[in-house]
Amino acid sequence: MTVSHSPFRSLLIVLIMVFAKTSFADEPSGSDASSRTKPLWELRLFNSIVRLPLYRGAGKYKAYFLPLPYLIYRGQHFQSDRGGIRGVFFRSEFLETTLSFFGNPPVDDEDTAREGMGDLDPIIEAGPALKWFFLGRHPRKYLYLRPALRWTASMGLPDNLKSRYQGWRFLVNLIYQYDAPWDNDRWKFGFNMGVDFADQRYNGYFYDVPEKNALPDRPAYKTNGGYGGMMFSGSLTYHINERFSTVIYGRWDSLAGAVYRASPLVEEKNNFIGAAALIWNVTASKRQVDARYQEN
Repeated sequence: MTVSHSPFRSLLIVLIMVFAKTSFADEPSGSDASSRTKPLWELRLFNSIVRLPLYRGAGKYKAYFLPLPYLIYRGQHFQSDRGGIRGVFFRSEFLETTLSFFGNPPVDDEDTAREGMGDLDPIIEAGPALKWFFLGRHPRKYLYLRPALRWTASMGLPDNLKSRYQGWRFLVNLIYQYDAPWDNDRWKFGFNMGVDFADQRYNGYFYDVPEKNALPDRPAYKTNGGYGGMMFSGSLTYHINERFSTVIYGRWDSLAGAVYRASPLVEEKNNFIGAAALIWNVTASKRQVDARYQEN
């Protein structure tokens, strides 16, 4: 069966045309652009309220309040921020190769479509990623395509530290971020659009229903590997002062056309995620690094 991704293709074309013609046309050139810098490291406290589905396609959501300290480190070969930790192996004006990490929280099966099937352990993902800055790098504007291949493992926390291989994922994201729209350093906004592919083992971890767990309203099901849906997210940041910032974030996940769409564990074709946060910049390094190579 052929899956049409026309919404993704249309959005991709529109974003590239708009950003290529307007967002980078007025970028300062010369020494002013290249001299913009950011601290080598910053210690921040991220106080957020997040509403998440238990897993993609779940009908039940859970709200989290997360007061989370995190370190932003902008090293040449090692970087970290609230999005995770990554190693940088190669960097140029147009390309950057990294080792990226990701994760998924545990899922309690109680009072969900998975009831009686057992809880899902948290997932850890790691693998190589490529950033392609097809319009070049700019100090405060970032537009790049990021394909990433990640191998995944479930962790038996908190009972034990045993891990089990759970397949692979391949994601392609188009990411745009503007650190000073309207020539105002207090604002920052960004968009992220992507598609998701995974093998049968990864999809099956979330969406298979073994025969022993089948019920009249939850028939046995075994998924395939392949297309896993698309997502579109956006964020808006306002810097109140040097110490505090506020952030709002929204994300739409669409499972239309996903290979596991027919699973009885998929209750919603669309999931909507929302978050708000207050960020406190506790302290920062006096040493500065080139802002062209730092999106955070």
